[in-house]
Amino acid sequence: MRTALINLASKLAAHHLLRMSLAGIVAVSTSAAADTTNRALQVSPVPGIFVGGVGLLCEPHNTDSNSGENRPEFLLLTKNRESLGWANLFNDDDISYQMLAVAKTPDYYTASQDSFDLRVHRKDLTLSLKDTSATTASASAFSCMTMSISDLHKAATAELRLLLSGNKI
Repeated sequence: MRTALINLASKLAAHHLLRMSLAGIVAVSTSAAADTTNRALQVSPVPGIFVGGVGLLCEPHNTDSNSGENRPEFLLLTKNRESLGWANLFNDDDISYQMLAVAKTPDYYTASQDSFDLRVHRKDLTLSLKDTSATTASASAFSCMTMSISDLHKAATAELRLLLSGNKI
């Protein structure tokens, strides 16, 4: 009887040790699997809503002078193409994106707000921009090219630096 009790105690101790070892392994593997952070994650100045989207760098058709009318436009489209960000280069000497809802047709992406309408032709990537705030509406035409959202933001940053480069204060 005593041998049977010793064998039973030995088996229970081994079983307990095995169970604790498995519990430890499961706990370690579960916590490792749950850690989905990317330690090498880089912080992007582009709002996260645009990740997976596309950038449009739009150069004016008429480039006769260096007036403000002939500056490029910088647009970001979200991945689902339901929102558009229009780079605003005049917000505290930094770049921010004005968010607009996008309407889609087979040929165009359109967006508008109180003072302007914009329309991007989906096939030839031309941008038509109408200022509706003035008594007589003015329109500008641009040729756009696609690029990554990061490259577009870098281009907008370079344009902002160019605009600020002549400042004395």
